[in-house]
Amino acid sequence: MRLLRMTDTDLRNKRVLIREDLNVPVQAGVVTSDARIRAALATIRYALDQHARVFIMSHLGRPQEGQETEALTLAPVAARLSDLLGKPVPLRKQWIDGLDTLFGEITTPGVRKVYLGNIPLLPQVGPECLSSHPDDVQACSAPLSATRRPLALVDLVASARAYVPYVDPTPWFCSTTCTAVIGSYTVYMDRFHVSATYARYLQVVLGRALGLLPAGAHG
Repeated sequence: MRLLRMTDTDLRNKRVLIREDLNVPVQAGVVTSDARIRAALATIRYALDQHARVFIMSHLGRPQEGQETEALTLAPVAARLSDLLGKPVPLRKQWIDGLDTLFGEITTPGVRKVYLGNIPLLPQVGPECLSSHPDDVQACSAPLSATRRPLALVDLVASARAYVPYVDPTPWFCSTTCTAVIGSYTVYMDRFHVSATYARYLQVVLGRALGLLPAGAHG
């Protein structure tokens, strides 16, 4: 299956939400290495050049759900990104308050709106565990109750406020047990991200779930 790329889409005068990994080192409120920010510039600039309204999502460190920590603020990242782009990049903390408005403004005919929740996280790092237990996949499994599902409550509240259907991806990762391998797929790239091969598989699964692909479609 060919993946849809940003360059395949008409972005003119549209709102574009970009999820970037801008988890960069910060000391005393200053970014000490902007390599990840620079790596994201081409994507961001392309959307801006298409006259799109760009929203960027990221995180710094590992903040706890519901706990605002000034040490993990993205303010230094926004400041550095603003320097590199040569234009203001405002930081929005209370992003959930704008989701209902954002979803409400997506009025393109034929476009369906859904809210895809976060993936469940295993207690251990999948690839590292598999490397340590090459002949025992079950050693890299965990009961569903032992996994962490970041922002699950926030996801539900946000989708409800915006009157947008919520899609929980947990069943695509777990039954009563969650594991680092499903079928022939290694599920996780690291502790917090899905592997590229499983992401391609999930593209088909999500398409079926939303009725966008026929039942027999495959990746």
